[in-house]
Amino acid sequence: MALTISAQLDKFVSSYVEQAEGLKIAFDSEWPSPCYETTAQDGELVRWSPTLQSPVQSFSNVEEALSLELNPDYCEYFTRYYSDNLKANAPQGRCELLQVFNSEDFERLQQNLIGHLLMKQRL
Repeated sequence: MALTISAQLDKFVSSYVEQAEGLKIAFDSEWPSPCYETTAQDGELVRWSPTLQSPVQSFSNVEEALSLELNPDYCEYFTRYYSDNLKANAPQGRCELLQVFNSEDFERLQQNLIGHLLMKQRL
């Protein structure tokens, strides 16, 4: 039986964090996130880690507004973690797995998705 998107992502994130041996990112007080493990002055490097969303975000408002059903795997993927983008290697080469860093970032993702879907409907 194939792993769910959440199970695959959990496995990847666990391995990613283990291999990284301490993830660091520049702190931004205007871009708060549960991923930060501490606070600091803006621009200072702080430890961070992917964090399960709580409460879990939802695309139901997008689906209701546009009268459509999004791919459940897409929804599951973007509602699992708050995280910085995750670097990965694929058979085609290096890539980044896009993630949402906080609830505001999730709102931006929704807005971009709505814009993209409306544009596709017009074409």
